[in-house]
Amino acid sequence: MTSFHRPLRKSTQLDGAIATPTVAQPASRTFTGVIYDSYGLICGVAQRTRCGNNEWHPSDPETISVDMPMRTVQGRSLYLGHYTGHYGHFLLETLARLWPLHGSNLHASGYDKVVFHPFLHKTPSINKFSPAKMSLASFGIQAKDVVFVTEPLRFETLNVPSALLEINHVVDLGMARTYQNITQYCLSVRSSMPGFWRKFSGWKSEGPLRLYLSRRRAKGYHPMSNELQVERIFIDSGFKVLHPEHWRFEQQVALFQRAEVIAGVEGSALHNSVFMQPGKLVINIGTAREPSGDILNQRLCNSLSETISAHIPFRGTVLRGHKAVYDIDFIRRSLNGCI
Repeated sequence: MTSFHRPLRKSTQLDGAIATPTVAQPASRTFTGVIYDSYGLICGVAQRTRCGNNEWHPSDPETISVDMPMRTVQGRSLYLGHYTGHYGHFLLETLARLWPLHGSNLHASGYDKVVFHPFLHKTPSINKFSPAKMSLASFGIQAKDVVFVTEPLRFETLNVPSALLEINHVVDLGMARTYQNITQYCLSVRSSMPGFWRKFSGWKSEGPLRLYLSRRRAKGYHPMSNELQVERIFIDSGFKVLHPEHWRFEQQVALFQRAEVIAGVEGSALHNSVFMQPGKLVINIGTAREPSGDILNQRLCNSLSETISAHIPFRGTVLRGHKAVYDIDFIRRSLNGCI
């Protein structure tokens, strides 16, 4: 067991639990919104980790008044922590409390509802964010089963499980079962089957698959100003260039499950290694913000799927912020050394 592997599984069942809504304090990079017991005492296991590497920290009071007016959610509910539409945080945080449903589904496990606090990133509806729709469906959860805490709420019975992954910190190896469950479900969906996506991609449905995960067409973070040149290096080495935003979530999962190698710059896209098979290769390219390419969150992901890690450190010329022109010859030589 490595230094970042740790048993984290525990849960607390509360009758008359109270949920307070999320409120951000941008100046201090803190937020409130958590679960309290019927006496108004904080349920610590419900809080986001306070690890120093996280940019937003919880600042909830230890106690609250229980006399405030609020509606009651009847039945037995399961608290799932923070819901976000940021893909990386969704994979690592939003899915981290699903373990009470391993080997079962929501209603067969005796739950009526699941409960989320909307997090500080964008929070799209379940049905409009396919990673959420498909991942939750793999545990028998539909949008109608989800309660978002946007006002003070009381719960007849609420089970609060711990998170099995704390970003930038530690992971419980049991988290792997969550991703395995999602993979099995996605592979059962027709749109993920090789014969389906081969029709519009021209890719072979069998044989070795090497994927370069490009950010060139994605919104937001673009660390490479010359990524098209980088793509050509990988194409010359037998890789297919994947623009994840052009593929349905279940199709992406099917591709990652079949891939023998994935490569790309450090960040959310490479976290898809959690859907790969053991013994496959993940090549993490460093950036101006993370030059080594050896990122703790990625190590957590790779350890869950038992994939092999390789790193190409950043070498190039920084233009502004974290955007840079990469040294093409260095990437070519480094890639040859990885594969």
